[in-house]
Amino acid sequence: MKHIQSQKRSPAQITILTLLSLGLVAFSIVVDLAGEIIEILHPYMTYPLMRTLVNAIFVVLLGLIFFAYREWRYSNARERELSAVIDGISPDTLLVADSQGKIQLVNRSAERMFGYSQSELAGIPMRKLISEVPTDVGELPGNIESLRDDGFLIGLSKATRKDGSEFPAEVISARLDDNLGEAFLVRDITEKIDFQDKIFEYKTRLEELVEERTRELRQTRDSLEREIDEHRDSKSEIQKLAQFHKSIIDNAKIWMNVIDREANIVLWNRAAEEISGYRREEVAGNSSIWGKVYDPETGERVKSHVIEAMKNETEIDEFETTILSKRGDEKTLSWSSRLLKGNDGVVSGSLYIGREVTCEKVARAQAEKRLSEMKFLSENSLAFMETRSEEALNELLIEGLAKLSPSSIILVNSLDEATSEFRISASRNAETARKIIQKNLGIDALQASFKIDDDFALRNLLSGRLVRLPGIGDISTLSFGKIPREFSEILEREFDLGYIYSIGFSFEGQLFGSTTIITKKGEDIDNADIIETLVNQAAIALQRIRAESRLIEAKQIAEKANFAKTQFLANMSHELRTPLSGLMGMTELALRTELPRETRENMRLAHQSAGDLLRIVNNILDLSKIEAGEMKLVSEPFSIRRIVTSIRNKMIVLARKKGIKFTVQIPSNVPDCIFGDGYRLEQVLMNLVSNAIKFTDEGSVSFAVSKLESDDPSMVVLKFDVIDTGIGIPPEKLDMIFESYQQADSSIKHKKGTGLGIAIAKSIVILMNGDIEVESEPEKGSKFHFTLAFPTSEREL
Repeated sequence: MKHIQSQKRSPAQITILTLLSLGLVAFSIVVDLAGEIIEILHPYMTYPLMRTLVNAIFVVLLGLIFFAYREWRYSNARERELSAVIDGISPDTLLVADSQGKIQLVNRSAERMFGYSQSELAGIPMRKLISEVPTDVGELPGNIESLRDDGFLIGLSKATRKDGSEFPAEVISARLDDNLGEAFLVRDITEKIDFQDKIFEYKTRLEELVEERTRELRQTRDSLEREIDEHRDSKSEIQKLAQFHKSIIDNAKIWMNVIDREANIVLWNRAAEEISGYRREEVAGNSSIWGKVYDPETGERVKSHVIEAMKNETEIDEFETTILSKRGDEKTLSWSSRLLKGNDGVVSGSLYIGREVTCEKVARAQAEKRLSEMKFLSENSLAFMETRSEEALNELLIEGLAKLSPSSIILVNSLDEATSEFRISASRNAETARKIIQKNLGIDALQASFKIDDDFALRNLLSGRLVRLPGIGDISTLSFGKIPREFSEILEREFDLGYIYSIGFSFEGQLFGSTTIITKKGEDIDNADIIETLVNQAAIALQRIRAESRLIEAKQIAEKANFAKTQFLANMSHELRTPLSGLMGMTELALRTELPRETRENMRLAHQSAGDLLRIVNNILDLSKIEAGEMKLVSEPFSIRRIVTSIRNKMIVLARKKGIKFTVQIPSNVPDCIFGDGYRLEQVLMNLVSNAIKFTDEGSVSFAVSKLESDDPSMVVLKFDVIDTGIGIPPEKLDMIFESYQQADSSIKHKKGTGLGIAIAKSIVILMNGDIEVESEPEKGSKFHFTLAFPTSEREL
């Protein structure tokens, strides 16, 4: 707290200053009076007496001044002590106002609460900070509640900060003595009001819950009273109810029994009798049943377990065990238990409920087995489909069969389509037998080949079914007599051989080979369906592998034939170009001389025909390069406008001869110089435009170049459109026109051309990373268009 000295003085200070002022005035008066007296008495007084009088007056004045100074120092010290006490007396805000209601004294907490500095608070009217009208916050009491006992006022009010925000405040005020003013203690109660609101909310909710619970208890009480009224003094009804409960337990379709704390049977229902085969009279009152439904050792362990569970007050949920019935068959039950307690809460026994799940267990095991088999077949099928060779396929099949019959000898036999002979191509667990046969008979059993001439055996192989051969371990029959029967019997005993199974590789009536499985004696195959599915999957994969192999061979043959054709056409084209060029040169020279009119016309037709033939030869040569993959594009700067102008100058003559309109458009935003193969681009455009003029008898042909937006500033994207009003193309023929030596319709064969121009144009555009698209409607015309991207060139050509 700080006293505001620059604005107001305390009463003690005012008193001291007043005394000092009066002392100074008195001093000046006394000095003047002393002077007058001295002048009057001067003739009558001696000098020592006068000096003594002056000194006395001076001493009195000094005493007054010293007394005033001491009082002033004492007042300042008391004020500082009072400031320290007020600042530390409370964390709440303390305000002292004078009798006019203006603030004279504050503590530091006032700065934090109201946002004013201490100097700003000095002299502010109290009403600016604290309103006498109560704030409308929550459920505050009405006006300020006054308790004027001993001059105190306590109440709730509204306080205002410097920024204009308001908050609820609790105000305690006290009048100062002698009506010097009033002291205020202000506390922000925003959190208190929020807390009171929550308390009120919780109280309301609690009252609702209590009321709801009371209502429920009242209803329960009323219900119990009604039940008590209904069953009071009704012993027969209770007995009927007990009989009813007993009937429910006896007729339940699940095993129910009750045991006491020593595991003796107390209750044994009818379902327990039917499942176990033991009647309740046989088990009642003793615990020997545990050693009967289980083996003696397990029975003792189960008995100890249930007794321990009751001691520990433990219950069981969904626990499976297998019991042995009195009839000797095994039953699987799923158990749960519940503790039975008396009124004193002490465990008196347990209720065990058993549900027979024998069939469910078998079904679950079968489902798990089936799921495992499906997973096995799925994994192998995927592996078969990814295999590209017969050898790898045979190894995968051997591995799969070995998982299904680990101890058996397994042989995979491939059928040679040319010789109709079977040869062992893969084996498992047969190496030892192979060595013995080779050592004693000189026969490599795994390299031997054999034929099957028996129609019945072939039909079995084609059926795709696993067939068990007659006899046990008849290796002699299996080897078609190549292994003597005597030695076969030795092998059968040596290797403890059992049954022999066979299944063919067949798909859609075609036999690819077979699989042989020789089991150990005493073992049999119980998963024939899985083996059949696995082998049939392998047969499908084998058919695919062979079909792919034939396709690859056919493709290679076709490529060789196509290459030979291309080479022939290229060679012939080169051979034809030389004499054609000579013929054109000679006819051109002849046309420059003076010739008769008829002779000149004949020479002109010969020169024109030679030019047409040379263009055909050039097209054939280009096509052969494209098909052989030998056409290379160059990248050099060229002028797109020169190409467009050249095409216009060449094609407008043809258009005028046919009486059709020919227009060319190239906007100014198309750059003149770009990089690429200008020769091939001109060839493409020339083919498209000449083709459009050729198939347009009336109307117009237009050729346009436009610039498209490009994400790469170093590239320019151009679109080329050739539009005609010619005969059009049927929808089903649109793809055909891009094939070599093809025209859309036989009715247009009278048009000159080989059908190579469009095919060559499309191939060149594809080499330029584009593609020609066509839109057409018969009798209305066609539109060919494509888009290409070129690097830009800043050089001018």
